[in-house]
Amino acid sequence: MAGPPKGSGGRPPKITWDEQMLKHVERLASKGLSIKQICALLGITDRTWRKNCKKTYGLNSAFKKGRAAGVELEADILHEEMRAGYNRLKAVTYFLDRRGGWNAPEPEIDEKESDLNLENLTEKEQIQLDELLRKIEPSDD
Repeated sequence: MAGPPKGSGGRPPKITWDEQMLKHVERLASKGLSIKQICALLGITDRTWRKNCKKTYGLNSAFKKGRAAGVELEADILHEEMRAGYNRLKAVTYFLDRRGGWNAPEPEIDEKESDLNLENLTEKEQIQLDELLRKIEPSDD
């Protein structure tokens, strides 16, 4: 009975935490992957990740930056869909809730007003909506 071919098994090759690898970690984190999932893709353990975070400048920062970029992208999509009046927000709010630390309250839906359409607003209603959006948008000051 033949065993595994020579050279298989043992330690995986060491990861070089260069700028390219840090960008890769950032991209993965921006897509919502957890540290455990990134470790699995890279072929390392959580313990190795933690050890490398201590000795590799920028590794943990790359993960945090990627996570924040993903949340920002989803928040932008949510904002644009709200302004356009779309009603396909479930996936975006789920992402923001789970990955962004954002806890959206369950909206109370009035049966009579459940068919809200922001595309056919009167001029007065559009002005009121714009004023409300200005109040909730962060200012550039």
